[in-house]
Amino acid sequence: MNNTLKIVLKDDLQQIFTSVSEAFNMRMSVMDINMKALQFQPICSYCHAVQNTLGLLQLCQENDKKYCSMAQSKKKAVSYTCHAGLREAVFPIFIENEAIGFFIVGQFSSSSTIPLSIRRKIKSEEDQNEINNAFNLITSYEEHRLNSILKLIEITTEYVIDKKIISIKRNLLSDKVYDYIIQSIDKNPTAEETAAAMNMSTSSINKALKQVHGSSFRQFSNKIRLDKAKQLLEENCNMSIMDVSFKVGIQDSLYFSRIFKREYGFSPKFLKRNN
Repeated sequence: MNNTLKIVLKDDLQQIFTSVSEAFNMRMSVMDINMKALQFQPICSYCHAVQNTLGLLQLCQENDKKYCSMAQSKKKAVSYTCHAGLREAVFPIFIENEAIGFFIVGQFSSSSTIPLSIRRKIKSEEDQNEINNAFNLITSYEEHRLNSILKLIEITTEYVIDKKIISIKRNLLSDKVYDYIIQSIDKNPTAEETAAAMNMSTSSINKALKQVHGSSFRQFSNKIRLDKAKQLLEENCNMSIMDVSFKVGIQDSLYFSRIFKREYGFSPKFLKRNN
């Protein structure tokens, strides 16, 4: 995946979001490929309580990463029940055969009771009442109707892409940096080495990367290497995790596994086992 893309959203997208959200009483968000929110609506009161009152924000973020990565790998929508017991769905956005981001929709109630793992986190009667009341406000749909709604959103996603309501803008210098890192990926080039090879200054490179997707050279390089590692694990089931780690310029396979899981929400071992 080329990380030098800048996503451009037209104003029409907000109108589409509002119409779909009001029609089905749900939340819609657009995330870029790095899980940065580009357009979003406020989370429901139950999710707010789970994330803030119970302190489970990080778990929610890891959950989102895991299923977005899964949707990207499968190149199709993924519907799932989150750790807090709500149904959500992720729709990968592909333009010019490249994954550029995700639509995330939800949340719906898929059960009449709050999961035991959540109930065990509640410490007071006040929190219990807050969370119960918020849970009871969540929209509930029968499975066949939910599937029809998700199919409509899938069609809407295709329409948004076809009509260029979401489009991409490239940066030539960022493209060149990306290409150099890919060509030298096993050597893990530094910003200074990359700048010297391109006959550019490091400040020019950092400025271009910051403008396109708001990250430093190191963050940009790490994301490219992890994406490449993920691709290798998906396409080469016979490669060991250590071989993949070395292939993308990371000499410590334990460190590689740790940052891989932090990035995608699941380990390289999990990906190999389920691919």
